[in-house]
Amino acid sequence: MCGISGFQLFDNSAKASIETISAMTKTLRHRGPDDEQHFITENFALGSNRLAIIDPAGGKQPAFNEQKNIAAILNGEIYNCREIGRWLTSKGHILKSNSDTEILPHLYEELGEKFVEKIEGMFALALLDIERKRIILVRDRLGIKPLYYYLDNELLAFASEIKALLTIPSINKELNVKALIDYFTFGYILTPQSPYKSILSLPPASLLIAENGKATTKRYWNIPVDEKGKYINKNFKEEFIEKLESVVESHLLSDVPLGVFLSGGLDSSIISVLMKRASKGTVNSFTANLWYQNKEDIKSAEEMAYFLESNHITVNIGSSDVEKIVSIISLLDEPFADSSFIPTFLISEKASKNLKVVLSGDGSDENFAGYPSYVADKYRDFIYGSPLKSGLLSINNLFLSLAKKFKKDSRIERLQKGLKLDELYAHLYWRIVFDKEEIKQLFVSDFLENQEDYSPFSKVEEHYEKFKKRGRLNSMLFLDISTWLVDDILKKVDLASMANSLEVRVPFIDHRIVEYAASLPENLKLNGITGKFIIKESAKELLPEKILKRRKKGFHLPLAHLLRNELEGLTLSLTGSEKKIKHRELNWNYINGLVKKHLQKNNDYAQKLWTIICYIVWKEKNEQ
Repeated sequence: MCGISGFQLFDNSAKASIETISAMTKTLRHRGPDDEQHFITENFALGSNRLAIIDPAGGKQPAFNEQKNIAAILNGEIYNCREIGRWLTSKGHILKSNSDTEILPHLYEELGEKFVEKIEGMFALALLDIERKRIILVRDRLGIKPLYYYLDNELLAFASEIKALLTIPSINKELNVKALIDYFTFGYILTPQSPYKSILSLPPASLLIAENGKATTKRYWNIPVDEKGKYINKNFKEEFIEKLESVVESHLLSDVPLGVFLSGGLDSSIISVLMKRASKGTVNSFTANLWYQNKEDIKSAEEMAYFLESNHITVNIGSSDVEKIVSIISLLDEPFADSSFIPTFLISEKASKNLKVVLSGDGSDENFAGYPSYVADKYRDFIYGSPLKSGLLSINNLFLSLAKKFKKDSRIERLQKGLKLDELYAHLYWRIVFDKEEIKQLFVSDFLENQEDYSPFSKVEEHYEKFKKRGRLNSMLFLDISTWLVDDILKKVDLASMANSLEVRVPFIDHRIVEYAASLPENLKLNGITGKFIIKESAKELLPEKILKRRKKGFHLPLAHLLRNELEGLTLSLTGSEKKIKHRELNWNYINGLVKKHLQKNNDYAQKLWTIICYIVWKEKNEQ
């Protein structure tokens, strides 16, 4: 795992500057504290900050071919590098190390730009063909590793994080209003946008090829949506475990010790068991003991650790850690409102003192229908597909209205409103922070000028149109994999872990598992109202019954409580005159109304207020 950066000046007579690439790598040292390297030739520069995991002694970057006219830098891991290395050696190539980076220039010599189709793993990489004066940027199939870039008529610059690009003086830092509308709608920015007009995120499964002053992008992989999902192996449980174990085993490629994040839930538990089986050794496991969690959650994790006979560490994260929240948010290169970023950062911070690599159970919910929203979609479809639709809607509305009186839960209101929307928007409604009308109230009118025709849903609709022929459930799963997973879950994991020099590997998001999940019929994912059905059935032979029956637990902060108590000062800061002067784009009368109603417990506006707070902290930090 590393941070990578670099640039190409399109004027071939220009000379790349060591000062420029050094400034870029300096901002990425947290991603790779073990080694920092620069390579400059004519109008090209490459930079690498290395977290040494595979061949720590011999795996310096950039890596070259024998003639040293092709160079490569890599952020991530290529899990089949040993197999590819043997194939390259049989072709006469000379490899000087066991590094996965070193296979890249040689593989490019053999296959050209199709080299990326051969590699399996999580990666963002840059390959420089010096003779052709060509740079190729590549991002892995699911977008596990990030890659940002800037492009104009004179310059292509790229980096693992936006902050490295912002060190280049010529890059325009004008805010991207469309991206901010994305952010306030969903709590994150949709690929390929960034908070700056001039900077883009390379989409997953994409190559950017810059040559002769021109740049083109193309996809090299897609979720296999044309599969019908009808084939089923009668021994599907054995088949699933066999496939997942093979992927987990490949993820154990490392020359340093590994661990696993163990929550005591189904996903991390099955990864842990298969990790132990594949490694034939003792597993190192980490659990976060969050002060706001039910202690039964910690007990489940510790019982699972006992079952595994793992070297287990419980990381205690107390209410005193609340004091770190603003400083943690300020590390972000873009506004990001998923509050689970905070506990993910804190456990990564503690785990990194012991290990460089951990495995995680992230990604199973998007592949195998683990979220309650998929059940809600099915419930809506049942009502709308019934000849008694109007009567059922009336009864449901009455029931939910009564439920709200007895329990203040925003999910009840969302379910009630979502049932009135079409199928796509009903699914998305669970994650919307501010809707279109609320966005208009949140900003002053001048700030939204010329944005009337922009909808953050347009990109989502593009994905949905590609997927909807695969059926209701699969279309929503594929949609979430292409948006929510990439722009929220994976972004959160990368930023929180790499800020602490920790690599997190995610077997459930390996493209081999995604392709397998896509081939399955829907009832092996959501069976009745049971999500992740195939995982639960397959795990019966592997896990204690208690783990199988444990309800899904979130990792989010208890925002409603915190913003009225430990973080009340942060909430009240939104009413100060200083904020109104600094952030004139916001409608402070509207925001003050949200603050007042939330603190008086008239409504739960915690997620809205948190989204505003994260934006303000990010903006003030990045304007310094």
